[in-house]
Amino acid sequence: MSLLSNIIPYSRGVKLTDARIEKNRKIYDFIQKQDKDFYVSWLDLSTYNLFDLPYDKSKEYNLGWLAGSPFNKTKIEKYTGDRNSGIYSIYNKEISWYFTNNIFYEIGYDKKVINFYLSNYENCIFNKYVHPITDRDTVYELVFYIPME
Repeated sequence: MSLLSNIIPYSRGVKLTDARIEKNRKIYDFIQKQDKDFYVSWLDLSTYNLFDLPYDKSKEYNLGWLAGSPFNKTKIEKYTGDRNSGIYSIYNKEISWYFTNNIFYEIGYDKKVINFYLSNYENCIFNKYVHPITDRDTVYELVFYIPME
């Protein structure tokens, strides 16, 4: 096997990773400009340069393995004043969920979230916003508000 046959796939991989990092930075920058106090992220931010981490997730409730951690409990408490609030039981405050056109969106996680809110809270106020980021990338913002009765 020649050195050239090893270099070409490697350089393609580097270009793809760099393109994904750049896409993620644009999405991240867009979210930060929204200036939300608290939000839930189902964004595709899984590839980044380890030596130049572009993400400050100080206001983000990052779902996944961290969902039940004390770290996130502190974020919810800071936003709601109640350490025992769950992500689905935040009342009298807007909560934004962000999706992008990635695997989570394609398999319908956004629809599951919408279904949960609308079937469990009859007075829930729901809005959906579509934010084009690039010609191929879109951020979908789902905003829920559950008034306390």
